[in-house]
Amino acid sequence: MENFRSWLSGAKITGGLIVLGIVTLILGSFFVGQPTIVAEAVKPPPPSATATTAPAVVPAPAPVVVVAQPTCDNKFVQVAGDNASNRVDADFDMKYAAATASANNVAAAQKSVLLQNSANNGQRLAIWSNAFGLYPNPNNWKQLVNGKCLSAEGQALYYRFEGALSAKGTSFTQADAPANAFNSGISNGTYGAASSAGITGNRKAVKVTLSDGSVVWIMVRCGNVVFPNKPNLPEVPVDQPKPRPRPQPRKVCPPNMPYGTWPVCKDSPKKDPAARGNAPVGGGRNLDPGPGTYIPPTKMVRPPAAPRVNPPPPVVLTPKGTPAPPVGSTPDPAPAPAPEPKAPTPAYPATGCSPPPGMTTC
Repeated sequence: MENFRSWLSGAKITGGLIVLGIVTLILGSFFVGQPTIVAEAVKPPPPSATATTAPAVVPAPAPVVVVAQPTCDNKFVQVAGDNASNRVDADFDMKYAAATASANNVAAAQKSVLLQNSANNGQRLAIWSNAFGLYPNPNNWKQLVNGKCLSAEGQALYYRFEGALSAKGTSFTQADAPANAFNSGISNGTYGAASSAGITGNRKAVKVTLSDGSVVWIMVRCGNVVFPNKPNLPEVPVDQPKPRPRPQPRKVCPPNMPYGTWPVCKDSPKKDPAARGNAPVGGGRNLDPGPGTYIPPTKMVRPPAAPRVNPPPPVVLTPKGTPAPPVGSTPDPAPAPAPEPKAPTPAYPATGCSPPPGMTTC
């Protein structure tokens, strides 16, 4: 009996599924081949002469398509450069100091400061890339910038520059640039080089040595590239500070007279080298009495207390009729002196020549 009930339950379920399948087939055959009904816009009837005209239907505005602009990587956002004093980057010394002050790897910090300050300024990128032979004309840099971002061409140049600095065998050191090299700079927006060799002032530089042994110098004080030979660039004024005068060596007292301050030196704090006699406070009698007899100041003859009365001027006696000579003049002697003898007449008055002894002609 129990088996019969189980069989009956299964039969009911199987029969229900068969019935559901038959209904599905009938509905599917009904819709197959039926035309697809497409809703069409119902055109309004034309207005009649007597009917009131309906208001015109205003079409909906076309949707505004917003095209997303490509974003600019933060490192490529352009920052205006400071070219004061004809420098490629007037603030490069401060940037370099901040990057290397606490760096464990100075070479990595030097590389980083060059990459960072070339990515955010297209002109510096062109100038420094040109020094490495990666860009032909450093003054043709505006095409490297698109608005406030480095252009696609500029970004491609940046990655080539980064590759050159990261290449195997490239090293970074800090050294003084050659004093007899050519400095470079920017004047009125034009990048160029000095007309003559010679660099003055602080020559501390980033020295980049490539795998082939070639060297690129970039001075820390200004970001200027230093060229060992005159480059093919326009001649411009460059950052060339006047050399500071060398301080004169300070003169000090010699070892045998270490006390005092030059030029007044002494061998003992108790001895004064000034010419003040032998007494500790100056004056007094010297050890060498010299000629004559010494008279103490108390026994010296002093002038009387009464003021001196000058005698009357002398009286000048002159003969009668002779005017008195003016005061302060010397009278003529009396009698008058004899006249001076005349010079001998020359033997040859035409030439005014007198033959010397032993000769007949001049």
